[in-house]
Amino acid sequence: MAIRALAYALFLLSVVDATQVMRRPDDYNTQLKPYVHATATNTSFVTPPVRERALFDSSLDKRAGGKIVVGYFTNWGIYARNFQPSNINAPTLTHILYSFADVDPSSGLISLTDSYADTQKHFATDSWSETGNNLYGCLKQMYLLKMQQRNLKVLLSVGGWTYSQSGHFNFVTNSTSVANFVSSAVQLVENYGLDGIDIDFEYPSTTAQGQGLATLLGQLRTAFTQLAARKGDTTPYQITVAVSAGADNNAVGVGTWEAGVYDYKALPFSGAQVIEDMTNVASYSYDPTLKELISYDTPNIVAVKTKYIISNGMAGSMFWSLDSDKNGSASLVSTSVGLLGGLDQTQVRDSPYFSRSDSTYSKSDEESFERSYPDSTWDNIRSNMGTIGTTPSSTASGSTPTTGSCGGVAAWSSSAVYTGGQTVTYNGDTWTAKWWTQGDTPGGSADVWTDNGTCTSKRSSRFYKDMV
Repeated sequence: MAIRALAYALFLLSVVDATQVMRRPDDYNTQLKPYVHATATNTSFVTPPVRERALFDSSLDKRAGGKIVVGYFTNWGIYARNFQPSNINAPTLTHILYSFADVDPSSGLISLTDSYADTQKHFATDSWSETGNNLYGCLKQMYLLKMQQRNLKVLLSVGGWTYSQSGHFNFVTNSTSVANFVSSAVQLVENYGLDGIDIDFEYPSTTAQGQGLATLLGQLRTAFTQLAARKGDTTPYQITVAVSAGADNNAVGVGTWEAGVYDYKALPFSGAQVIEDMTNVASYSYDPTLKELISYDTPNIVAVKTKYIISNGMAGSMFWSLDSDKNGSASLVSTSVGLLGGLDQTQVRDSPYFSRSDSTYSKSDEESFERSYPDSTWDNIRSNMGTIGTTPSSTASGSTPTTGSCGGVAAWSSSAVYTGGQTVTYNGDTWTAKWWTQGDTPGGSADVWTDNGTCTSKRSSRFYKDMV
């Protein structure tokens, strides 16, 4: 498992030393070596030297309100590795990079790489009897995670080592293909309820490709800015990019799932001693019998790197990949989060319209509005998992929707997803959700609803702009 320091938490994240490790293995269902767990040797913790000055000027426009922690989720991890979306420790993350999408080398159009994992797989909470054209798979689970944790952003990662080979990014030198990439990126964000795009092009090999990538990033930023303005989004859509000095030679030797790469949670192997070099900020295990040296980060080394991130004013940490981390105190992600302190809590939301004549309006109502995706091809994404209507509406600003019961307050539905602050009617009373819930009956033992008393006719105070 690798940790990388992030320089900016704005629209572009520059990631140091992306390598061919960040890829979909050729055979992701076969382990090359069984997991053998052993206890690492305890070593003393050494505080890194304090830098005389930050590497990054404090005058930089830092939009994040706290540190960020980014983790890659791989769509092939749900198979033999059995790392499901439910295994993600979401509170330790601010960003999930969903990996990987591919791109057509001629047209520049982006495509998903595993329709079953991405859009079709039914998880435990998914129904087989729902009507409509609904999204399932891991991408639906990412959306549900966002509903539970409003500061969490999910970006689709395009490329990686596998999908950067054989000229997949040759399109960057063609203006028409670049335009196609940008338009398909915008549509994918809308279709799957995403917060941006991560580009992992490994690597531009010519000046023309380098310039083409820079042009692409500029056009994509413009398109995302226009999308946010059109929808009234108050949180910008994000672009991240992994850049590096060049390719490393990792496809050698043995590994857990692919040659030359061991999962962190498989290490150290029995019989190996763990050495932590605090001077060079590096750790490795060594088996004197097999004469095998394996370099990887331990929690102590991650702690040193995290302190470096903090002292140099960097945005946060990034990990490849979430399915290879350990649990508990051995978790590298949790180790970094524990030292970073407060994570960025910036929430994604729209700018809604309100009926100003409604006495129930408050600033807290405005801030509870989630980002909507009215142009998604999936019914459940357009409806925010059933929490907003999808019927075309011609309601003008200041008027009052009257659908549902009790003057615009909809009846509770066992299949709908509700988030904290949303109100429903049930058995003659109005109820307000305390937090994210689905299938929990108001007044039931789960105690996730607040009873507001007998339902009286009142107008709804808010509705989405451009609802479709």
